[in-house]
Amino acid sequence: MKTGQTVPEAALDGHIAILGKTGSGKTFAAKGIVEALLRQQRQVCVLDPTGAWWGLRLAADGKAKGCDVFLFGGRHGDLPLTATSGAAFARLVTQQAANVVLDTSAMSVGEYTRWFIDFAGTLYTTVRNPMHLVIDEAHHFMPEAGRGGLKTHGDAPKMLHAGNRLMSGGRALGIRGMLITQRPAKLAKDSLTCADTLIAMRVLAPQDRAAIKAWIDGCGDPAVGNEVLGSLAGMKVGEAWVWYPEGQHLQRTRFGKIATYDSSATPKHGARRDVEVRPVDLSEVRSALEEQIREAEANDPARLRREIADLKRELASKAPATDEAAIKRGYDDGYADGAGLVRGLYEAVESRTREAIDAAVLAANGIESAVGRIIGEFSAFNMVMDEQIAAPACAVLGTADRPPAVKKVRADIPIPIRRAPAGSAVPPVCVPRTGRSDENGSLDRYQRALLAVLVDRSPVPTSRGQLGTLAGKSIRSSAFNPRLRSLVHAGYAHPVAGGFVATDVGRTALGVGYVSVPTSGPDALAHWLGKLPAYESSLLRTIADARMPLSAEEVAERSGRSLSSSAFRPALRNLRKLELVEQATGGRYGLAEQLR
Repeated sequence: MKTGQTVPEAALDGHIAILGKTGSGKTFAAKGIVEALLRQQRQVCVLDPTGAWWGLRLAADGKAKGCDVFLFGGRHGDLPLTATSGAAFARLVTQQAANVVLDTSAMSVGEYTRWFIDFAGTLYTTVRNPMHLVIDEAHHFMPEAGRGGLKTHGDAPKMLHAGNRLMSGGRALGIRGMLITQRPAKLAKDSLTCADTLIAMRVLAPQDRAAIKAWIDGCGDPAVGNEVLGSLAGMKVGEAWVWYPEGQHLQRTRFGKIATYDSSATPKHGARRDVEVRPVDLSEVRSALEEQIREAEANDPARLRREIADLKRELASKAPATDEAAIKRGYDDGYADGAGLVRGLYEAVESRTREAIDAAVLAANGIESAVGRIIGEFSAFNMVMDEQIAAPACAVLGTADRPPAVKKVRADIPIPIRRAPAGSAVPPVCVPRTGRSDENGSLDRYQRALLAVLVDRSPVPTSRGQLGTLAGKSIRSSAFNPRLRSLVHAGYAHPVAGGFVATDVGRTALGVGYVSVPTSGPDALAHWLGKLPAYESSLLRTIADARMPLSAEEVAERSGRSLSSSAFRPALRNLRKLELVEQATGGRYGLAEQLR
């Protein structure tokens, strides 16, 4: 067994895995390798989650100067590490070529997870020259997925991916990784199998020995590996197998003493450490880090969320209290005024005089204009509130994308109602803003379809539901009510109890001499059967053929429809709304009297 230079020079240019149980001397061995690298003027970056590497800066006696390295984080750090500083320190390593120890031992799991994701990602994209990346207790940063390993929640998968990426793709960029762990079974296999050299120290746990065997099966000779595995449990502190298959190097060796202070040694009972790490000149380092850390903290999502939440609370505290009583009074007053206007409109239309109709049209125009004005005011208010809330939020986010300027709403433009010229016998129809007129500028196709039904059925009133069915238009359409209202405003249709009827003016405006269709008896029934949808027509025919009231079950059975169908009950209800079916006592359905 040899002591001294224990790792072949060629192996230092690849990835190395140092595996051994706690107390086996793996960190001590790694420090000896790092000291040799620093003496060769190679760049080294150590990730230290245990707080055991600060002794590199001191000689073995703990007083004289050791290696030229910067210490960041932990109890002895020249500067602290924060969760948002990962990218900044990665750039310090790659752009300033600094030798550093990054101590994450004072961070919580969530903090060092966030830090490592940023550090590893930035290191991978900015590294330009060869460097040695030492990761102590590497299973903290690259945990094995699956049972007992990586938890799939939070940012842990991102951290694992960032670490695996450093090992699998980093060598081509100049990264020489050194993974150190006391739990090989918990280190991600994707990272462990990237190691070109194995330094195996004392290992006892069967699952950890199995992880080493997996490396041997993939990289070394399984037959020779049995000798290595069989000896691991009996190895002494500092002893190790160094296996570099590519260089055909396999040697059992003992790592020698290190030249720097052994800050990783297990403290003895009653012993005190009076060692102080001397400060170094950080002027250049601080200037390189300050701007990057300030930028990272300014863009920290958690901080932004807190500031936005504070802003929302501040805005909410300034909002005026809602006066529920005032809202109810306004609603009641508005309802009463509206009801009075509507009554006046109907009374004016009932009188059928030109002066009263003109007055009614003016009143209707005033109502619609007032409604439009109110809607406009509320729209403007909402947009102003959006601006007041969004603008401070944008200021917090620091984005240049400001909300669009609020457009002034023109609330003084009344909804237009076209009136007849003085002395005209037939006034032109009111064409809604969304409507299209036909060639003569009077009626569009939609209006003509509605008016034709009213002319056909007059003087029998036609309800809205009946009008929509016979005209082939949906009463739920956004165009139905404006078109019907335009016919009433123009004097072509007249609202009465039970629906609407066409006026003589409307019949003339339609331009065709229509003969009223049957409104009662078998002929009216045949007319409806031809207009209804097929489903409703079949139910109406079934009820008509029965000549006696039927239960819903009987209607379904005789028509061949399913009683449990989602369309059955709505179809029966629609026939009742259209006044084609009557529901007698006991819930039975019979044909309406007008169709018998």
